[in-house]
Amino acid sequence: MIRLNRYYEGKTKALVLSYDDGRIYDRRMVETLDKYGIKATFHLNAGNLGMEGHLRPEEVNGLYRNHEIAAHTYSHPHMLQITEEQRLMELWRDRERLEEISGNIVDGFSYPYGEYDEKLKQITEAFGFSYARSIESQYDFQLPKDFYAWHPTCHHRENCVELAKKYLDYDYREGLSVFLLWGHGHNFEREGNWDILDQFCKLMGNRDDIWYCTMGEFARYVRGLGALKTSVRGTLMYNPTDQRLWLERNGKLVSIGPGERKRTEELL
Repeated sequence: MIRLNRYYEGKTKALVLSYDDGRIYDRRMVETLDKYGIKATFHLNAGNLGMEGHLRPEEVNGLYRNHEIAAHTYSHPHMLQITEEQRLMELWRDRERLEEISGNIVDGFSYPYGEYDEKLKQITEAFGFSYARSIESQYDFQLPKDFYAWHPTCHHRENCVELAKKYLDYDYREGLSVFLLWGHGHNFEREGNWDILDQFCKLMGNRDDIWYCTMGEFARYVRGLGALKTSVRGTLMYNPTDQRLWLERNGKLVSIGPGERKRTEELL
């Protein structure tokens, strides 16, 4: 029996942080995350970079070197209140500028104000983004059912430390799980609750049983598991992706490398 129930190196839990707007307070946030070995995806409005209270374009690469840079529209409008043409330009200008600044492909997105409809989801996918995050907290640890309406576990002000404690006790036999925390770095400063971030990271960081990843890394890996091919009898397996994938075979942890085609008994 083959079970697709493992992340990198056999882990069964994953932690992802997703923060919006690219304000100057991300500097303090990144310092804390790096201390505890936690990764985050930072969704930026390219049109606001360099404005008062926002990061400078020239510091973005260095600050987020251990994290992911993703899109959040160019000017942060209410996307359901503008025309389709304007929506397209908001996505185009943001992604184009962020790719120019970062030198990397930007393939993630979060909806400004959490507002979206089916048409915007379709536009986001057609535009080449591999996922889009909402702000609809689920308070659970299930994998996203729709990567273009990826709902977080909770906002950091929603009792996230207690939920984190619950997650650490979560039984992996329920299946792969993920804790997705979202928010804005400037919330910590404005509300005077930086201690929440410190408590959360101290509890969840630097653990051997959690895969620390960005939203992009998580989406690629989960889709990669879904892309694995086996023969009808399950005696052959092919990994068509560009990454090593982990799984269980008859209760034993095994992996298959990128592009490998093997008999299942040969998996290591």
